[in-house]
Amino acid sequence: MKTSLKVFLLSLAIAAVAGSLLFFAKLRLDPPRAVSHDGEQAALVRRMIDNVHQGLDSDTLDQRWFAAHHLIGFLTDNQLLRPGESDTLKVMLMEKYVPAFVRKCELKFGWSVWEDSDLKKMRQRIQLLKGIENSDKHAIVDLRPSVNGQLDRVLGVLNRYRQACDLAERRDFKSIADSKDRIREARRYQSDAYLSKNTHLMHELDSVPTRLQEAHYRYLERCVASLANPGTSWEAFQERYDGVGREVSLFADSARAVYGHYMAVGDLRSDMRSHYHAADREFNNKSAWDILLDKIF
Repeated sequence: MKTSLKVFLLSLAIAAVAGSLLFFAKLRLDPPRAVSHDGEQAALVRRMIDNVHQGLDSDTLDQRWFAAHHLIGFLTDNQLLRPGESDTLKVMLMEKYVPAFVRKCELKFGWSVWEDSDLKKMRQRIQLLKGIENSDKHAIVDLRPSVNGQLDRVLGVLNRYRQACDLAERRDFKSIADSKDRIREARRYQSDAYLSKNTHLMHELDSVPTRLQEAHYRYLERCVASLANPGTSWEAFQERYDGVGREVSLFADSARAVYGHYMAVGDLRSDMRSHYHAADREFNNKSAWDILLDKIF
């Protein structure tokens, strides 16, 4: 009985050792393969990317882009996609979405009225797209110059529109040279292929020369009004008076060439003469005693 038991245990040990050796040999010759990450998850993302195209309306296009973008991030964060596969899918999505997004933007740029809310969404979406990075922390758009160029084209229109609006809203006068520069700039914006579609902006830019001329005239009015204060001496007043006179004459001589039409300066010159006569009486009709008192006090 004992002999039979020993034989059974010995046989069992030999079988265990043999099984272990066979398993080890199989492990070395045919090691287990990692579960493929390029499986159902990646295939699902690819199908979602295929559904992103130019034929969609803007809202649906953005919704599908966001769903695919969010899924890539979720699968990557949960290690269900390799970093390399995640990067590939991000590039695929960017290359499908950006041309469709840019086309939608260009269609809206063709409208006669631009909605501020639409422009704000465009700028925010471009900022978001430019901030998407791969596993090496490089912006996806920097690795795809053609994609980045399309986004920059839309961003350029948005920036030029903002600059044109700022120009149209200005109401100040600095100098004739500055006025000439601003009028040239307004005409340049009016010839822009995209901005020229915006009827309100074109009307505002059309008014730039007139507004500058009016601002120039108001500036001269303030200069003339300053002559109401004669100052401390006749000589100083005459110098100021002559300077204002030169500016009024320059405006009269150049208004048509700079602003497109003439604006009369008769009222300005009439006010200047009134201030001149008042200053003349102030300084030249004083008695010697008045002049002495002025010097003392």
